[in-house]
Amino acid sequence: MNSLPSLLIGLALVSMNMPSQAQQYRPAGDSAEFKALAAVVVSGVRAELGQAVVVDIDTVTRNGDWAFVTAALLDDNGRAYRYLGTPLEEAAAAGGVSNAYAGLLRLRGDAWTLVTQAIGPSDVAWENWPSKYGAPASLFGF
Repeated sequence: MNSLPSLLIGLALVSMNMPSQAQQYRPAGDSAEFKALAAVVVSGVRAELGQAVVVDIDTVTRNGDWAFVTAALLDDNGRAYRYLGTPLEEAAAAGGVSNAYAGLLRLRGDAWTLVTQAIGPSDVAWENWPSKYGAPASLFGF
């Protein structure tokens, strides 16, 4: 009975049809997952900038207990955030800060924690995050 080749072919076919572990999606705004991720991101942004900011989450990429969040930073009127009165005010006035946000989060138990974030990056600030923090490169499309 030589069923090993059939088993291996079957396993190969099953693995070819399985979705990738990293799935990019925008969670529903009323989902518990979205609210948990958003709360961590907003808290991290407010802590760094020292003031309230609207964080408009664009994408969330998940891989196991890791999440990569991209967002736009806005003022209360839905316009691009201006960084007035923040540590980034001078750099923003000189054009060196964007309204983008990128955050790396990790699920610890049942709570998301902020590993690192890039507020207003003008380049791909997360390029070294896989090697620096041990996050899967697939989170970032690498």
